Amino acid sequence: MAHRVRSLRNDLWSTKLSPGGDVKKHLSKMFNLRTELDSLQYTVDDIAMVEMLLESVPNQPEFENMKAAIRYNPNFGAFTPSGVRDMIRAADSRQKEFRG
Repeated sequence: MAHRVRSLRNDLWSTKLSPGGDVKKHLSKMFNLRTELDSLQYTVDDIAMVEMLLESVPNQPEFENMKAAIRYNPNFGAFTPSGVRDMIRAADSRQKEFRG
């Protein structure tokens, strides 16, 4: 079981969205990994999950602006994983509109 937890944790930290990739599928994978870890009694706290979500998106302007707005906010701890998921979806929509 320890090996499985370590493997899932590494997958969660290393999961990256490729530029132009499927955001819905990417976010679903990340949240599914977190749920699977939770089922093995390994808790990924909200702050760690928020950081993993931010690290998982590509270095594109809309995502970079979102990451800066979250990371430099004095209330960083108030951001929830589901809230950041919604922000990533919104940033992806803006990115697609811009590239049109």
